[in-house]
Amino acid sequence: MSRMVPPERNHPSHTPGLTSSTRITDLIPHYSRWLRGDDRRPRGRDKYVRTIQSVANWIGEDADLSDLDERAVRRYREDMADRALSASTIGNHLSVIRDFCKWAMGEGLRDDDPTWRQQWPSKAEAEPRALTQDELDALLKAIASPQGQDEETVWYWRRNRRAIMTMLYTGLRLSEMSDLVWKDIQFQERRLVVRNGKGGKSRSIPIHSALLAIYLEVPAVDRIGGKAICGKREDGLPLTYKSFANIFKVWLPRYGITITAHQLRHTFASQLLYHNANLHEIQVLLGHKRLDTTQIYLRLDERRKREAVERLPAYVAE
Repeated sequence: MSRMVPPERNHPSHTPGLTSSTRITDLIPHYSRWLRGDDRRPRGRDKYVRTIQSVANWIGEDADLSDLDERAVRRYREDMADRALSASTIGNHLSVIRDFCKWAMGEGLRDDDPTWRQQWPSKAEAEPRALTQDELDALLKAIASPQGQDEETVWYWRRNRRAIMTMLYTGLRLSEMSDLVWKDIQFQERRLVVRNGKGGKSRSIPIHSALLAIYLEVPAVDRIGGKAICGKREDGLPLTYKSFANIFKVWLPRYGITITAHQLRHTFASQLLYHNANLHEIQVLLGHKRLDTTQIYLRLDERRKREAVERLPAYVAE
């Protein structure tokens, strides 16, 4: 059976000056503005723009939309596999191509989605990795005091400890933590508000009394609305996502601790489960859209499993 060939796309774009033969590279700024207008998060917008730029570079400097066809997408997917990129990364790139092409379709620049027959790679189910009790004790002991008493060392210790304890007591994602400002801390209500979290969703999390005490260590004059809870030393502005990640990649190893930010989120969930929170409560606190995402934490609780096994009767006659 012969393949249907899309008709020529001579109809005008919704954006003056753009046509189906405009180079992909020249379309990217328009796509970026659309992402901003669609209220995508800044880090997500940047990621989408970088990804579609890498696709354009791979196809060729002068590539236009007609070059981004099913065959090109398939070859690009194969190239990513040859470079041993993860299934998650490959799937993300395909999703960006789909999003970009849907934008182009909305602009009247093309009539098809070249990803519609692509097979998304199967992602290996990630096993949550909470800190063991020994690891948690080691972390808390390591950051109990700074490694020096000079002003700069103490300042960074206070900030980074505040970040770690916030994530441990709230389960915030790294991106959510880096966006957190003081106006998101409602002291009277004792709750923390996550604005525009993953998927654009907001949620609130009660503040544990131990975390509240850490916040109150910060002078009131520094707890000003738009200032980041864990910002830069110079101006209090939020750290970049990369700089925030360096707390875990660079700063914590100096204290002899090697963990990831996401392990604190897993630890928050597993500790809630161990202390009798139900799955729906954990789902709401973590900001999961689907309950089955939260159910992976059932595999974490070794202590509960051990206690369940210990409740079995003694089968060996005494």
